[in-house]
Amino acid sequence: MVKTAYICREKHFNMAILTLTAKKKSALLTVCDSGSREEFNAALQEYDLEKEYATSMGRQVIAAVLEETNEGDPVDFELFKVCERKDDMRCQVGQVKSNLWRRLKLSRRGKPEMGDNFSALKEGFEKFMNNVSATVLLLDKRGLSIKEPDVDGKIIIKSVMCSKALNLSDFGGKDKSLCKTFPYGEELVPDANILGSGFFRTHDSVVTAAHVLERALVYGAAPEDVLLIRGHYAYNSKAQSIEVEGDQLYQMDQTELIVNEQIRYGSDAGDMAWIKVKPYCHGKAFNFSPNGFTPALVEKGTIVYVLGHGLGLPMKLSYCGIVTEQVYEQKPSMFALDVHILPGNSGSPVFHADTHQMVGIIWGLHAIKAEPHPTNDCVDLKINMKGDLSAVATHIGPFTIL
Repeated sequence: MVKTAYICREKHFNMAILTLTAKKKSALLTVCDSGSREEFNAALQEYDLEKEYATSMGRQVIAAVLEETNEGDPVDFELFKVCERKDDMRCQVGQVKSNLWRRLKLSRRGKPEMGDNFSALKEGFEKFMNNVSATVLLLDKRGLSIKEPDVDGKIIIKSVMCSKALNLSDFGGKDKSLCKTFPYGEELVPDANILGSGFFRTHDSVVTAAHVLERALVYGAAPEDVLLIRGHYAYNSKAQSIEVEGDQLYQMDQTELIVNEQIRYGSDAGDMAWIKVKPYCHGKAFNFSPNGFTPALVEKGTIVYVLGHGLGLPMKLSYCGIVTEQVYEQKPSMFALDVHILPGNSGSPVFHADTHQMVGIIWGLHAIKAEPHPTNDCVDLKINMKGDLSAVATHIGPFTIL
């Protein structure tokens, strides 16, 4: 199965779609919209597309890319830059949503105007968006000076370009920023200490990695300093500011950062914790619609995807992931997976690519190669995350109740 995952990366899936004729693209879109599982799998085989995409999430990625190309956008449009690079397979969640929303013919009022022909795609899209809406970025809000929503209901979060936020001293980049050639260098991140990622466990609790809370302690943060931004994504990589709605902001609702009864941490227990949360703005709770948690240990070979905020960036979709070890280093609470993540993805939820149920929480990177190339003005950082143990996660099932 590990070998198959490499094939998925090296065949450049999106580029393969771009070589299809207009007739084949149209036929493949029709199958994405409403085809049965058997019809969808047959189409993948007919057009020589990887079998890893024979999942609900794979169907959506294909439809998003096809919708982009059908609109006549150039092949170097941001979706392709972020979704399909040689050394990184991640998508801008906002663009995937935008393309699928357009595909599903949503009206200006945000209500679907679709018939039965979009049934298969619609079901997967709704489950995917449930997960997007419940994925959070955790940060230390001290210094952000968050104001009340403006007349349009928007809140501006003080931000800085990613290239200026990263500490590059370990890469020979003291007093230097990332070069603009770095894929995420111009994207905005909150101008704050980034703690990690997480996911709503219930309407008033969030699950994350235990060491994310330890990081908050290192920064000297109190519970009231921890801010959670849920459903934070961008439609492109060059947004001018970070704007959120009032119901996207949450804060911790407990007197201590770390409560022993809420923690699973250690060589046998994994790395997971949950925290009580409440809306940051009075009366601004969001409608929590969970897809549920897998009831058992996720099996080796399972296709998964990850949502989260590596480097504190707007949410990225890491798709075509694969579980490479069900039990990691004889620790049944942990599993290894081949998926693209970055520092800041700690606490990110891992989902089954078919059911969209949560199967685990990212503990961290297993290995990462970062090759710095300092210049006179900046540091060109080349990151390569290929490897059969690119990340390690903590199983949710059968430990759903912490």
